[in-house]
Amino acid sequence: MDAAVIAYRALIATLVVTIACALAPVRVQSAEAPELQVRAAFLFNLARFVNWPQDKVPDPSSPITICVAGEPDFASTVRDTIQGKSVGAHALTMHIPASASELARCQIAYIGEDTSLKEMLTAASGHHVLTVHSAATAQPGGVVRLYLDERRIRFEVNTGAASREQLQLSSKLLSLAQLVNL
Repeated sequence: MDAAVIAYRALIATLVVTIACALAPVRVQSAEAPELQVRAAFLFNLARFVNWPQDKVPDPSSPITICVAGEPDFASTVRDTIQGKSVGAHALTMHIPASASELARCQIAYIGEDTSLKEMLTAASGHHVLTVHSAATAQPGGVVRLYLDERRIRFEVNTGAASREQLQLSSKLLSLAQLVNL
């Protein structure tokens, strides 16, 4: 075979591979994606370490609803994380509240940065909702605050807020948290 034919075939093969690679779908994850997944996994695991009053979870097979307010990308990640999962006999469901008043139907409510934290915490108050937020500092009505510390997600628990909401938090959970009492 002529050297020119071999070179021509090699060039054609290279072009075919290059075009195939260029047209193949590529999944690009933002740097934020792993953080969203860690926070979603945290919400899922948090449900395992909380006992709600009888009127909030009326029977052993009642679902546990996780609400996500104000962060659509995070809501999608939470939905993917909890899909088909349960905590004991409680199926996990996800809801995106249209208004602050809808937080009363949630067992866990993640309040995103795109919302009025004070308004959401006020609306959830008295409804035995485990509120979770990522504000810069602990808030009087917020039960759990997630924060970054040296590129790791940490959490603090406001024991005063948990007590006011009549939430029983596992000693295992509390031993891992930074505790505040507001």
